[in-house]
Amino acid sequence: MRVLIPFKAQNPKTRLSGVMTLNERISIAEAMLYDVIQAVEKSGVDVIDIGVTKMNFVCKGIDTERVNIIYAPYSLDDLVNDYLAKVVEHRGGEGVAVVMADLPLLKAEHIKDIIEMGAEVVLAPGRFGGTNILFTSVPRKFRVSYYEMSFIKHFHKAEQRGLTVKVYDSFYTSVDVDSPDDLVEVLLHSKGYAKEVLEDMGFFLESNGALVLLKRE
Repeated sequence: MRVLIPFKAQNPKTRLSGVMTLNERISIAEAMLYDVIQAVEKSGVDVIDIGVTKMNFVCKGIDTERVNIIYAPYSLDDLVNDYLAKVVEHRGGEGVAVVMADLPLLKAEHIKDIIEMGAEVVLAPGRFGGTNILFTSVPRKFRVSYYEMSFIKHFHKAEQRGLTVKVYDSFYTSVDVDSPDDLVEVLLHSKGYAKEVLEDMGFFLESNGALVLLKRE
């Protein structure tokens, strides 16, 4: 069982530019990656690979004895599909989970539950039609196509190929951070490094009737 975590190391999280500097965006992106790695490590998977877009990538706190860094200077689809093909070629087609790097609420039990669902393809959707986690026990039979409502595309692709497919429905795996509004969920629900980094930046929540607003000191 292997996990691939794609990570955009250069100019990450551009939709947060209105509330963060480039260095701050790098800090929060790396904090979320760290939280995801911690969750995946605790799930007990055999191999963790991070596909990065920057040569000589270094992220504070990542144990390179446990985590492999793969330089992948191409698109997300090419990265994942090339990875699946290499797993089939060199590892005999063992199970693969692709976990996005911006899931700060992810826990080890989510990974375990997904793997144990017993389907050839398991999809954990994001809140706006994306695919936050994709697991396949048959990588030789599946290829990904991210962006533009990828959850629907992946579901139909699995059905068209005659694969058993299940949906993992969880609020915690659905929260991926792209916009400032998403930071509210991190401050509300996270207990990890990402929340700590946001608080160090001066972000906090303020109640306004039924609304919860993101504020910064």
